Amino acid sequence: MDKTFLADDLTLRSAPRQFAGDWLIAGLATLGAVIARLAVEHVVGGVAPFVLTFPAVMIATLVSGGRAGAIAAVSLQLLTIRYVFPNWISPRGGVSIDLANVILSTLALAGTIWATASYRRTAAVLRSRCEQQVHTLSLLNAEMDHRTKNNYQIAAGLACPPVLVFPRSRSSTRT
Repeated sequence: MDKTFLADDLTLRSAPRQFAGDWLIAGLATLGAVIARLAVEHVVGGVAPFVLTFPAVMIATLVSGGRAGAIAAVSLQLLTIRYVFPNWISPRGGVSIDLANVILSTLALAGTIWATASYRRTAAVLRSRCEQQVHTLSLLNAEMDHRTKNNYQIAAGLACPPVLVFPRSRSSTRT
C-alpha cells in the first residue's frame, strides 16, 4: 500500500475532528477578545473598536491554523458590526464611514491571517527539518562512537598481544 495514500486517508478521517478543533479555538479567541474588549471599554472608554480583534485572530491562527483565524475574524467582525457600528447608512444618504472602517479592517485581518498562517507553516517546516537533522546527527554520532570503540579494541590488541598457551601433549609428560 502506498504510504502517501495512507497518510491522505488518515488526514481525511481526522478532518472533522480538526474542523471542530478550529471552531473551538476560534470560539475561545472570540470569547477572549469580547471579554477583554468589555474590560478595556469599562476602564478606558472610546478606544478603537478593532484593537483586540487582531491579537485574537493572530492567536487563533498560530494555535490552530488559517481556518481558525478566518472563523475568528468573521465572528469578531460580525460582533463589531452588530455592537460597534450599528448604523450603516449615513444620515445624509450613502454609506457611512463606519462601513469603510469595517472593510479596511477586514482586509487588514485577511492580510494578518495570511502572514500568520505562512509563518506557522514555515515554522513547522523548519521544525521538521531540524528534527530530521538532529536524528541524522545522532545516528552519525552513534556510528562515530562505534568506530572509535573498534579502533580502541584494535589498538589494545596490538599493544598487548595475547599470550598463547599451548597445552602439553600427554606423551611429553610421561617420561
